[in-house]
Amino acid sequence: MTGSFNPINEGEWDAIVTHDWATVQLLLKAAVNVHQHDHVGHMALHVTILVKAVDITKDLIDTSARITARLADGRILLHLAVQYDSPKLISKLLDRSKKNGKDLANEHEKVTPAEAPEWPSSQDDWSLHEDGDVVVSVFKGDKGDKEGENEAKEDDNRDHQPASKVKVRESESQPEQEDVLDNKNNGPDIININTHDWDFRFTALCYAVLFGSPPTLVTLLAAGADPKLPTNPSPLNSYLATTFHPLTLTIIHKDDIEACDVSESLIKVGATSTTADEAVHTIFNTADIQLSSQAMTCHVK
Repeated sequence: MTGSFNPINEGEWDAIVTHDWATVQLLLKAAVNVHQHDHVGHMALHVTILVKAVDITKDLIDTSARITARLADGRILLHLAVQYDSPKLISKLLDRSKKNGKDLANEHEKVTPAEAPEWPSSQDDWSLHEDGDVVVSVFKGDKGDKEGENEAKEDDNRDHQPASKVKVRESESQPEQEDVLDNKNNGPDIININTHDWDFRFTALCYAVLFGSPPTLVTLLAAGADPKLPTNPSPLNSYLATTFHPLTLTIIHKDDIEACDVSESLIKVGATSTTADEAVHTIFNTADIQLSSQAMTCHVK
């Protein structure tokens, strides 16, 4: 990993680890690079959440430190804040994301017509088919009929496919999985509440089910977290091929009483135990198998 990072010398996180707010303020005034990584990929914001330095985290967010920066396993700051059960930081991150979205919208409104990108003219025929293929039809121009017919015949005799039938498949243009850190300040710094990490393909709601408190869960659901969104294991990680729903994860929660409370909250917003996996096992079936040896009863009103 060291080839992708700019290592920070040992001890340079001391001000954050010791919660030395005054020193951090001096460093920020000195315009220290808050986006620099250490030798394992942590940036300053990541470290503040790991050591629960809430005030310092808020200060870094206010100085426009990138909130969508990922760790090597693909977790973003929201995942960490949920995993370490910090509802205040979650709200702070989501508020900053909304502000970034509004600022981006305002910038787009200021773009003059001359600066706007050129779009295809009405003569270009773009159509989207149900099979996911995008068909591009190329307009030949105002040439004579005979000349156009000759060109068409030449195209048919060529080995390659005619331009009018070129197909661009979306699956070929998009990588199956992001495999690099995208922490550069060259894209919208806006949080997708349902984004997943890279290793486990967990969303923030998945982490909330396993580690979060009721306030954390409520905050995420109010922000639009999808209670029915399953994980999507990467084919590259065959040992993690199991698909989980948020409600399924309550089965492996460390505390049975908390698991019941989480299950109740998820069911109230649309999660259902009749959802099935690839093996056509419903969440209820899975729970019955896993908990057959336990006397756990979960009452959901």
